[in-house]
Amino acid sequence: MQKYDVCIIGSGPAGERAAIECGTNGLKTLIVDKRERKVGGVSLHVGTIPSKTLREVILDITGYGLSFYLQKDKPKPEELTLTNLYKKVSAIINCEQDVLEARFRSKNIDVLYGTAYFVDKDTVEIYNSERNTTYTIKADKFVIATGTEPRRPDDVPFDWNFVYDTDFIFSPKNKRENLPKSIIVLGAGVIGMEYALMLSALGIDVSIIDRKKEIFPYIDSEINRYLLDVMASMNIKLYFGRNYKKIWVENGKAYVLTTRDEKLESECILFAQGRIPSSGGLNLEKVGVKTNDRGYILTNEFYQTDNPNIFACGDIIGYPSLASTSYEQGRVAARALMGLPVHSHKPHLFPFAIYTIPEIASVGKTEDELIEKGIEFEKGIAYYHDVSKAIIKGRRNGMLKILFDKKEWKLLGIHVIGDQAAEIVHIGQVALEMGGTIDYFLNTVFNYPTWAEIYRIAAFNGINKLTCDL
Repeated sequence: MQKYDVCIIGSGPAGERAAIECGTNGLKTLIVDKRERKVGGVSLHVGTIPSKTLREVILDITGYGLSFYLQKDKPKPEELTLTNLYKKVSAIINCEQDVLEARFRSKNIDVLYGTAYFVDKDTVEIYNSERNTTYTIKADKFVIATGTEPRRPDDVPFDWNFVYDTDFIFSPKNKRENLPKSIIVLGAGVIGMEYALMLSALGIDVSIIDRKKEIFPYIDSEINRYLLDVMASMNIKLYFGRNYKKIWVENGKAYVLTTRDEKLESECILFAQGRIPSSGGLNLEKVGVKTNDRGYILTNEFYQTDNPNIFACGDIIGYPSLASTSYEQGRVAARALMGLPVHSHKPHLFPFAIYTIPEIASVGKTEDELIEKGIEFEKGIAYYHDVSKAIIKGRRNGMLKILFDKKEWKLLGIHVIGDQAAEIVHIGQVALEMGGTIDYFLNTVFNYPTWAEIYRIAAFNGINKLTCDL
C-alpha cells in the first residue's frame, strides 16, 4: 500500500493536465490508466490525435481540395490501405506518448497501469490484468478523468470486418486491410462526420444516416449550410430524420434497414451514434459520487463532486467533451483541490473545432442564438477566395463570419469554415475575451499575406452595412 497526496484516474487530456498541475506544485501524485504501458487515454490512442493525424495523412496523400495548379498525382494503390495509413498514424502516436511520459517523469509523477475502483473514500484498488496483480493506493484527493467509450448496442453486430465502432481503424480487432469502396456511417455527430468526410476524400462512396434533421445544432447555421454544400459536391448521400431499424451482414455485404424501410447496402458500416461515460466499475456509490441518468458524473463549477475530496473532469462529466476543454477542466480541478485560485476560467468563450474537410471552428454566440435573444447585430463575411494566403496555399473553399453588436460594435461571435479554421478562430477568440469591437480588425495591421487578412475583409464587409463614419 502506498499513500499519495492525489490520485488521478485516467491519463487523457483532463487527467494529464491535472497531474502536471499537481506535480508542478509539489504534490505526491499518481496517475492511473487502464491501457497497459500506454498513457494518453482515448485522446492519444483512438481519438483526437490519431483521427486528426489520419486526416492530415489523407489530405497529404490525396491533395484533396487543392486548387488545380497544386493538385497531386493520384495516390498509388499501395498507399491507400488501412494498414499503411495506420503505420503513418502510429508513428505520431508513439512520439506523443514518449513526450507525455517524459513530462510525467519531469514532475516526479508516478504511473500505474490497471483498472481502478474505489474501496472507500480514501482508497482505490488497481487491478493489472497482464500481471494479475492488485495494487492498493490511499490518497487525500482523487480526480476522475476516465473519459468515454463507443456506444455498442446489443442489436448491432460488431465484427470489426463489416461493422465497426468509432475506434475501428485503431482497434486491434480490426480485420480489414484494404479500404472499402463504400461505407454507411450511422450518426452525424462530430466523430461520424469527421470520418465520413475523410473517407469520402479517399474516394470511398459514403452514406450518412442520422436521427436529426440537421447537423451540428450548436454550430452557426450558415456554416452548417456551407458544409452541406461541400458534402453535396463530394456526392455524400444524406439520410437525415431517420434511424436504423436493423443492421446485418450477408454474402460479404453490410446492410441497414432504416426506420423509413429503406434498405441500404455497402461494404461496411461505421456505427457512430455517440459515446458513453466510462464510469461503470468505479464503485462511485461507495464514495458518494453522484451521476446523472446517463452515467456522467455531476460536479460544481470547480469540477468537485458531492464528495468534497473527489473531483471529476473531461468527457466523464459530459458536454462539451473536447480535448481542449478537458485539458482546461483538468487544470481548474487540480487548482481547486489544492485550494489555489483559478484564473481566467471562461467556459462561455471556450472555442469549438470540428475536423471535417473543410474544418469548422467557432467561439461565442451564433446568429440563431442572437436572434432568439432579440439582440440587434450585424455580420461581416469574408470568403477564402478573396484571401491571398488561401490562394497561395491552394485552399480556396471557406468563409469567416464575424457577428457584432449593431450599436456598440462589440464582438459577439466568430465562425469559420475552411483550411486552418481551428487556428484562425483564435484571433477572434482573443479579441472576444478582451471585449473588443469590430473596428479592432480595421485598425490593426496584420502581416501580409497571412490568414489573418480574412478578419479585415470580414470587418469591412460588416461595417460597410452600417451608416457611419469609419
